[in-house]
Amino acid sequence: MPRVTILSRDETFRYPAPNQVEFVVSVAYSSPVFPPRIVLLPRASYRPATEAERRITPALTLVPVDDKAVQAERQAIIVDMTPFIVSPRPSFDF
Repeated sequence: MPRVTILSRDETFRYPAPNQVEFVVSVAYSSPVFPPRIVLLPRASYRPATEAERRITPALTLVPVDDKAVQAERQAIIVDMTPFIVSPRPSFDF
């Protein structure tokens, strides 16, 4: 598996059905294998970053609430990126 970097975690919303708003966390990540991508996860799995956490990584405004949330985030990323890793992509040298 390639190394994955979490670029940002931001609150956003989506419409799973007409006139139904669902607040979620947009987790942007990247890897040397492909450009940045986004997965959406439940808002309840995140809390606002503390001031100390923001000083270390200012782009991460939200952090997982516990280890279970961290594992769910990682699993969502793995599921999202697996098709890019397991299927060969055309490439060439020039």
